Amino acid sequence: MILPILNKGISRSLPAPIFMTILIGLIGIIVFIILFIKKQNSLAITALLVSGTVWNLLDRIIYWGVRDFINIWLFNFPIFNMADIMITLWVITRIAVVMLEKKK
Repeated sequence: MILPILNKGISRSLPAPIFMTILIGLIGIIVFIILFIKKQNSLAITALLVSGTVWNLLDRIIYWGVRDFINIWLFNFPIFNMADIMITLWVITRIAVVMLEKKK
């Protein structure tokens, strides 16, 4: 279900100063690019991270919050957006890569 809402906080609408969320996003982009350059992330994984982070950063700069719009009404879950999905996919793939490397 699409239910647009402006989230001025961070995850689960926890309050956070706007300058801090923008600074963390910018630092994140730099770290993601460094990980790519050092061959710690593939291009596809880096693209997921950077695009998700840039999307949220642009929302924060333009709207002073993130536009969340995906609502899973079947159970109690926070409303989220596509950037959240991209970042979550990165976390899942990163965990899988680390686990597979430890098995070797």
